[in-house]
Amino acid sequence: MTDRDQTQKMIDALVERSRGLTDDDRVRLAAARGAIEESFHAGAWRAASEMLPVRAEMYATAWQRIGPAFVPERLLEVVEMGDQAESGELENWQEVARLVRLGIDDELMALLTSDFIPPAHIRQLHMSWATMVKHSQSPSRQP
Repeated sequence: MTDRDQTQKMIDALVERSRGLTDDDRVRLAAARGAIEESFHAGAWRAASEMLPVRAEMYATAWQRIGPAFVPERLLEVVEMGDQAESGELENWQEVARLVRLGIDDELMALLTSDFIPPAHIRQLHMSWATMVKHSQSPSRQP
């Protein structure tokens, strides 16, 4: 099995897990991603983004498959509720969606560039996803 094949298997697992996220998973991932120190994280992200063109097609295809998996079901419900929703609930769930998208993207970047960037950067990018998986109530669904 080639490195590309191994990477593709990891991406497939990430896509599957992302598409199976529950709102509880999304809240955990958002909390983990929101707690990250951005000053160091920016360096890890920069290193990965510099190497990403090597696997740009895999990146684009993965996001095409992930689709709107980062959008919480509750956000869709709140949008449908309109003015009936509790004050601040829309903003809260929008922030969850934003942070989940960043968390998925960080994990995808880590997987795609793990053979090019330093281990410390890989760990930094992997941190929020790993935290969510660790605290997931459904260990059988872990990639």
